[in-house]
Amino acid sequence: MKKKKMNTSILVEGDEIAKSFEKNHEAWESVSQEEQDELRKRLRPSREKRISIRISTEVLHKIQEIADAEGMPYQTLINSHLHKLATAKSDFDALEKKVKFLSEEITEIKRKIA
Repeated sequence: MKKKKMNTSILVEGDEIAKSFEKNHEAWESVSQEEQDELRKRLRPSREKRISIRISTEVLHKIQEIADAEGMPYQTLINSHLHKLATAKSDFDALEKKVKFLSEEITEIKRKIA
């Protein structure tokens, strides 16, 4: 089995930062809580992914009109419909299983009373 090489660049960089602080800690400044929060927010993994799509102007205007009528941003409306589309298959599969189960149950009940 081939061993993976450990990426030591982060360790080296960390050592360099520590040495710099030890040599000249007076030059280092504290980061405000607001700056810390902003950095955390920027580093936090997002549940959403930005994408770019090409869409006709006519379709975009229609979507924006619908979104305005529903009182929401058009991106939210698009995301909502994409979510419904993405989950529809699994919902359909679950419904199909239930229908099959009920059909089998009905067949069994009919057999018992016949």
